[in-house]
Amino acid sequence: MLKTAVLAFAAMGAAATSVSRIVSLYNSLEAKSIEIDAWRTKTNDTGAVAWNTSYLLDSYIEMYETTHDRRYLDRFAIIGDALVKTTDAARGIQDYTGKARVGWGSTSYSQDHRRTVILAHTGMIADPLARFAYVVNQSHSLADLSARAKQYSSVAEASIHEFDEDWRYSRDTGVGFYVFPLEHPLGLSKTKEVEVPFNMELELGRLLIDVWRVTGNAAYKQRAATLATNFKKYLHVDDSGGYVWGYSAASYSNPNKAPEPEDVSHGAEDVRFAVVAAQNSIVFTRDDLDRFSKAYLRYRNQVKKPVERDALDRWIFLSWESCTVYQATYPDLITRTGRQDAEVLLAVAGLARYSDRCGT
Repeated sequence: MLKTAVLAFAAMGAAATSVSRIVSLYNSLEAKSIEIDAWRTKTNDTGAVAWNTSYLLDSYIEMYETTHDRRYLDRFAIIGDALVKTTDAARGIQDYTGKARVGWGSTSYSQDHRRTVILAHTGMIADPLARFAYVVNQSHSLADLSARAKQYSSVAEASIHEFDEDWRYSRDTGVGFYVFPLEHPLGLSKTKEVEVPFNMELELGRLLIDVWRVTGNAAYKQRAATLATNFKKYLHVDDSGGYVWGYSAASYSNPNKAPEPEDVSHGAEDVRFAVVAAQNSIVFTRDDLDRFSKAYLRYRNQVKKPVERDALDRWIFLSWESCTVYQATYPDLITRTGRQDAEVLLAVAGLARYSDRCGT
């Protein structure tokens, strides 16, 4: 029994050392990579706030929840305060329909450069705001941030409703999804509605879950559940026992041909939704995450380019279920030095988050 206790104590010490090392790594990379005043002025015209800044904000939340170091929330707030003041509605900028929306528009995703507040971008940018609000609401020691949290939550919730007209739901099947309206700059058809790609609606799905957690409004949870039900029906299991899926429902239009498998970057966002859903007992289970983890290992053997490797590292959040993912990702991240993209910071933050569970 003494030997068992000694081994357990040693394991705890090793885990603590692992956490400390990764926190130090994150702090070093963040200091070299992020000039915070420059990041607060970024726009989403090219999608950079969605596909870059949002990762930085998520990394601050992950690091705060791992360490409870207030500094991460203070860094978050510098950018968050700018974001809530620079929605298209706040700036009075109209989109292609003539409406100024609670969202962050882009002009780079359509051939004619019409301004569009994109579903995926809204989810990616607003979700960290909702997560910040949830964290603050759970701690009396953060009471001085309550007003800011309320403002962030309000903007995040309002952004969801900008897409209510594009929501489709079947009571018979319990399936829900979002569509491109006719004449949408990113729409694939001018004559019929087309469901948006999985990553787009699942980004909003994460936002729905986190706004439900903040507000307690079960309608948001229910909508997220129907999105999860819709996505799950397109998942198939390969010979390795891992999930395979395509980019969108439209990619399954040919019944005689399997869709091209989802790429690792958009797939990382699909997986992040599945993890958050499973953590909140919404449709997805630990068994599902195990199948996503097997998909991760399949991709790990396939990716060759650094940009693909960085995207695949964002699958680190599967470590909530599978330490195999953690152990496969760790060697790639622990040796990083110098300036890094925000997605790398997010992956390192995920590594810190799960080092207690999976680190040695």
